Amino acid sequence: MSAETNSIAEQVRTILAEHLGRLSVDFDDDAALHDDLDMDDLDTEETVLALEEHFGLEMPADEVERLVTVRDLLAYVERRVAAR
Repeated sequence: MSAETNSIAEQVRTILAEHLGRLSVDFDDDAALHDDLDMDDLDTEETVLALEEHFGLEMPADEVERLVTVRDLLAYVERRVAAR
């Protein structure tokens, strides 16, 4: 994994922590966004908007709905950033 990828993952974790009101960015990669981290629809929407703005991405709702775990979210953002 490259330094840029680590940087992207760290940035995603920071944004996720901010929108969930958590002090730690140490999320288990296998944690389920909705079940384990208690993300509701509003949390998801706010997090997606922040990620889109931060990385200059467009994250279609149908793709976001398929993201289940922290690992899924990290991989998705990393792929989208790499594809720019």
